[in-house]
This record gives sequence, C-alpha cells and structure tokens, in this order.
Amino acid sequence: MSAAARRAPALLECTLRDGSYAVDFQFSPQDTALVARVLEEAGVGMVEIGHGLGLGASLAGKGRAAASDAAYMEAAAGALERARWGMFCIPGVARLTDLELAASLGMGFVRVGVNPSKSAGAAPFLARAAELKLTAFANVMKSYVLAPEELAAKARELAGYGASAIYVVDSAGCMLPEVVTEAVRAVAGETGLPVGFHGHDNLRLAVANSLAAWRAGAVWLDATLHGVGRGGGNAATEVLAAVLESAGAPTGLDRDALLDAGRALFGPLAEGAPGLRGLTLEAGRCGLHSSFLPLAEQAARECGVDVREVVRRASREEREEPGPELFRRHARELADAGGNGPNGGPRLPETLFGLPEDASETLETLGARVRSRARLTGRKAVMNVYRLPEGASGVAPSPFVQEGSGYVIGSLRCGEEALPEVAAALDGVVDVFFVDAGRGAGQARSLHEVLSRLVRYTPVSAYCDADVWARAVAAQVAWHRGGASSARIALLDASPLALGTALALAAQGAQVVADGEAAREASAALTRLCPAAPEVLSVADRLEAAARADVLLAFEPGRIDAAVVMAVPEGALVMDGGIGAATPEALDAAGKRGLTVLRPDMRAMLAAELRAALDAGRWLAGCGRGELAGQPVAAGGMVGDRGDIILDSLTHPTQVVGVADGQGKILDAHGEFAARLALVRAEVLRRRLRGGGANQ
Repeated sequence: MSAAARRAPALLECTLRDGSYAVDFQFSPQDTALVARVLEEAGVGMVEIGHGLGLGASLAGKGRAAASDAAYMEAAAGALERARWGMFCIPGVARLTDLELAASLGMGFVRVGVNPSKSAGAAPFLARAAELKLTAFANVMKSYVLAPEELAAKARELAGYGASAIYVVDSAGCMLPEVVTEAVRAVAGETGLPVGFHGHDNLRLAVANSLAAWRAGAVWLDATLHGVGRGGGNAATEVLAAVLESAGAPTGLDRDALLDAGRALFGPLAEGAPGLRGLTLEAGRCGLHSSFLPLAEQAARECGVDVREVVRRASREEREEPGPELFRRHARELADAGGNGPNGGPRLPETLFGLPEDASETLETLGARVRSRARLTGRKAVMNVYRLPEGASGVAPSPFVQEGSGYVIGSLRCGEEALPEVAAALDGVVDVFFVDAGRGAGQARSLHEVLSRLVRYTPVSAYCDADVWARAVAAQVAWHRGGASSARIALLDASPLALGTALALAAQGAQVVADGEAAREASAALTRLCPAAPEVLSVADRLEAAARADVLLAFEPGRIDAAVVMAVPEGALVMDGGIGAATPEALDAAGKRGLTVLRPDMRAMLAAELRAALDAGRWLAGCGRGELAGQPVAAGGMVGDRGDIILDSLTHPTQVVGVADGQGKILDAHGEFAARLALVRAEVLRRRLRGGGANQ
C-alpha cells in the first residue's frame, strides 16, 4: 500500500463560509447551527463558518452578512460537541481583537488568507493565533501566480511567522492536477508542515485537484455541500468523500447523510446557480479570480467589446491584483482595433440558413416541440387550450412556444368538437393541460369540463381566459404609464373584458373616464366591487372622454376610430384590447401622431396564473389532520383542535407554523405545549434533511 493510501485525508468543511457567497452572505445563525450540527453528525471534524471574507468583513463594508461575527460564533459553539469550528481572516479586513473575541467564544482554528505579494501582513495574526492556542493555517490565495519554487519560499516565510499548516489555494479554479501536485510537493518539502488544498470548480476539476493534492502529500482538503461557493463553486463534500474512498482513502464520513443534507439544504440553490456560464469558465481558464470579473465586465460594456477577450488579455499581464485601469486599457485597445464585438454568439455554418421552413403546425408537431424543449431545459411541458371565436370550429395550434417560470407552454385554440382530437394527440405527451374553464353565451359546458373527461394520463388544470386577458391588458397599461395610479382611462365600450380591465386599473387608483352605457356599467361595477376606487368620470361623449384621458381602451371591433385618436392629448397610449378594436384609419392616425399602440400580450399573466394554479394544488395536497412524532398536527388551512401543531404541509412538512388555538388562529403563548412543539420540530427537521415526506 502506498504512503498516500495509508495517510487518511482530513476534510475541512467550508459550506458555511465559502458557501455564503452563493447566498450573498445571508446564512442566519440558525442556518449555521443546523448545518454545523448536520456536518458533525456525518463525521466532519473541522467546520468553517462566518462571512465569506472572514472576520470583520461586514464591519469593513465587504458585504453585509445576516448576522454579526459573534452571533455566528455563538451558534457554532452551541451546536457542535465534537467538531472544531473556525473562521477565515484576511489581514486588513480583520483586526487582532476579532481573533481574541473568537478565541474567547471557543474557536479552535483560524485560516489567515494572504495574497502572495502581501504575505508579511499575516505575521501579527499568526503570532497572535499561536498565543491564543488556535490552530493557525496560512492560506496562500492565488497560489497559481507563483512557480512551485516561489510558492515553497513563500510557505517557508509563513511558517516562520508561526503557521501550523500551509494551504495551496486555487482561488480562480484554474489549476490542473499536475500543477497542484507540483505545488503541494514543493510546499511540503520546503516546510515539513502539513499542507492543505482549497480548490474552486471553474474548470470542473476541484475534486480531481483535491485527489491530486492528497496523493502529493496534502493532509487537509476543503469542500462544501453540493459544491456551493464563490465563482465556479468548490469541491462537493459528498463527491470528494466518495472519490477519496474509491482511491483507498477512507474518510470516516457518512456519505449518505452528506448526500441527503446537500440535496435537501442546497439542491435548489445549486440548481438556480449560473454554473458553467462562459465568463466563469474563461476566468478559470485564464487564472483570474471571480472578484475581478465585475471590473472586466464594466470595461467591456463601456467600450462595446467582448468581455471574454478582455479577461484573456488582462490576465496575461496581471493575475494577482489587476486594477480597473488594466481592464479599461485592454478594452480600449480592442475597441480601437475594431475586433471582438460584444458577444457575437456562436458561428453558425452557412448551410444552416438554407434549411427549409417548418411545415405548418399540427397538434403532433406542437406537442413534440413543447415536450422536447421542456426536457432539454428541465421544465414542465404545458399545453394551454382556449376557445375559438364564436361561430368558428376546428383546432388552431399556435407556432409560438413560451418559455420561462419553470414551464414551456404551447397554445392552441379549438372548439368543443375538436377536443377528442386534442386528447388523442397530446394526452401523455405534455405534463399538464391548462384549459379555459369559462363559458360563452349559449355554451352548456366549458372546454375544461369536456377535456377532463377525455384524458387518462395528463392532469388538467383550469383557468379563466377572459380574466387573465383583462388582467394582462391592465398590467400592460400600468407598466407603460409608469403605474396605474396616475393613468386616466377612456373606456370606449362596455364589454365584459373592457369592464374587467377597467376594474383592475381602477383598483390600483386609475381614473376611468366614459360616456353613456360604458360610464353607467363601469360606475355600477366599481361601486359594487371596488368602492375605494376613484369614481367614474362621466362625460358627454366619446370625444370628450378621449380628450380628458391619456389611455384609449376598447375591446369591441371598431370602437377606436380616427376621431378619438385625434382627440387624445400628446403622448397618449392606444390599447387595442381586442386586436381589431382600432380601425385601420385609427392606426394610421396614431402613427402620424407618434402615439404608442399596444395589443394584448398575455405571456407573463398566463405564466403567473399557471404557477398559481399548480402551486395551489401542491400546497392543498398537503392539507389535512394527522400525527407526527406521535403528536396531533394540522396543515393546509385545516382548523385544528387547541394544542394541535400547525405545519406548512401534512405530507411534506418543512416548518412548524405554530400551535392551534382551536378557533382557526395561532396561540401567542404556547408554553404549555413546548414539549409537543419540540418533538414535532425535531421530526420535521429529520425529514427535511432526508428529503422525505410522511412515509419515512
């Protein structure tokens, strides 16, 4: 067995420090206590906590954390029984008094981070750490800017200041395994001290580099749950533990517990992270720390050039501490040379532009497009089904496919008689049918009612197309007017859609101006449904309504004509809510006057309605009463008996809401139920960490 295989690696877990960059330093003391305890239970012996930039960073203006250093220290000290906790420390950011406070609260180790050219600043901190009986690591940040022999000399200097161990730090995630091997061997050979390795994952080599460091003689290896961290992230604790064990280096860690905790606590965060975006990858390739990327982006934006080329050129000149002028100079040189425009996109083969256009959309091709795009982007495939205009029949698939908000949404219009065809083509192909439940005049059944009976595999969710239509138009008007409260709306018809839109705008403070039937209907609706809204301003005729408003609003065909367009003040908005409410002459007049003309855009409101409908279903599925940890519980709006513990969900609980008073409210004081609360909270936490529900 090799010497490396006999030497057990020690993982230093820095989720609560380096991982704090991923949450803008917003880990709470409660988060700190929870994660620290979970790590200890999984066998981790060293846990780093606090602000990403270490002691004193919040007070130094380096990004305000959710709590003070002392609060994080107290949380870790109270949670850990066997594992040691420590913090990062950058001379010039931290003060010696910060070390003294931490030591008084039980800190076991400190990691002093220094740039290679400023290593002398570590001396007083390493000396004071030794006096305070703290294990003192010296982290050589941006180790890659030094050749192995230079890094070894720097390590010798830091050892002379009192460092207990030396860390090789790949701050930009740019080092290759063979480079890490040389660096670790050089430092270990020069100092005789234990060596550690801290890597970032810009090139997806953090785990491989950690393995190389261990094989080269490193004792300490840094990692974070799920790899959350600054820039490209860090080596994932659960992955690194598995890789080390595969390499013959038992870590003594409970990998199942680490995997469960990483997925439960940081899975959503990792899924929402940018991951290998081009700039992070390029920074890793060039050895440029992520903290300098904003400077490169600003310089590239000012000069209209590709930021990646700015990063490449600047990093060839300076990687340790490049300043803003360096990036600006290279950006200006690129701009003067006239090359490398801003992110021109991939170079496509000329033959691609000769491909034939898609054939006309069918139900099958639309369903296939929506499903394919959803699977490629990790979203749900949704088919929106709404009714054709009165008197029309058949089915009309839309070629437009909407993406965003967790869904890929295709749309089709059809009559009731075409729904069997829709079900046959799309049932089981898409994940959700989102179907209009409204009924027109003389219609006995809605599309939702009929399709729900026809499908077997795909769930059907309902919405009201007319309601979403009206709210979408209201949202467009409000956005274009800078808010509804200052808008004056000339309501030019009394259709249900027009009244619904006017009601939505008036509820936000808009003044509705109308004549005749439109004025009477709008006034009655507002009085009944929104009495706090401004009263409808009733005028003599449509031209006066237009003259006293800054928005023309209509849904019925032909209601917006050239005369009303000519009557509105300069800068008015024309909203053709029915796509045909404005006549050709009105559109021509609006163009000559420079007025903005809008038609409905329902994408945002439809996506919001879909999310609300599906989220409501998920939440309500957890409604009910039952037992947890042998205690009575209730969730999802269910009224519990006095003393029942209220959860956010019965089937997949993640938090305790409080204690029921038996009347549908939460008790303010629940001391008599403290033991019951403690049992349920412990069980909820156990399930949260295991990612499971009621059957675990």
